[in-house]
Amino acid sequence: MADASGRDQYRVWIDPNGEVWIEDPDRGALPLLEALQPGFRFAGTAWVVPPALLGRTRRIPAPQPWPEDLDGLWALHDWLLEAEPGERGEGPSLLDLKRAIAQRLVRSCVLCEHRCGVDRPAGERGRCKVGAQSYFGEAYVHQGEEREIAPSLCVALTGCSWHCLYCHTHDLINRVDRGTPLAPAAYDDLYAKATAPEVRTLSFVGGNPDHHLVAILDFLAAAPDAFDRPI
Repeated sequence: MADASGRDQYRVWIDPNGEVWIEDPDRGALPLLEALQPGFRFAGTAWVVPPALLGRTRRIPAPQPWPEDLDGLWALHDWLLEAEPGERGEGPSLLDLKRAIAQRLVRSCVLCEHRCGVDRPAGERGRCKVGAQSYFGEAYVHQGEEREIAPSLCVALTGCSWHCLYCHTHDLINRVDRGTPLAPAAYDDLYAKATAPEVRTLSFVGGNPDHHLVAILDFLAAAPDAFDRPI
């Protein structure tokens, strides 16, 4: 993260046994890491790359009319999970069906296990305090994820259902309505960052990202056709 002057800042932790570690290091932290440990290098990435399933989901047609009831939508969704993808057409896809289900769920919100039942599009808020709009505090390339997914573009969403006392990102996730809306105005910049040559995957982090499902699916629906990063 950067401070008001634009200089990079990192959380540095010193364990009782003298070990030093840096939270969420990116490539900009390399000089500091080399100063703390001469010869330091980031670990290489794993050969195994998780599959990119967004393109497949967008190529499974979900012809309308859809069932009126939520149970019927879920049944159609589960049936389409076994369908073979085709060429991407003009009609609705499995991704569009997922968006429709998420929009139903958020009207009596059960997107996390607190199951508050509030109508978020109408302005009600539950334990996570997230309303109809989702925000992200920062988007950064994270080198410290598991080797199978690193480096990953992490989109840090605000708001959380759990409010753990020991949370190391409480200053970010508790600022629910501050930051940048995860909305069309931010899409181009995020996709440009996610498709940078050094980025292998896209991650949504926070807090728990569950309650941002509607905004995440809307964002993925706007992905360029050529977007191929695992999520």
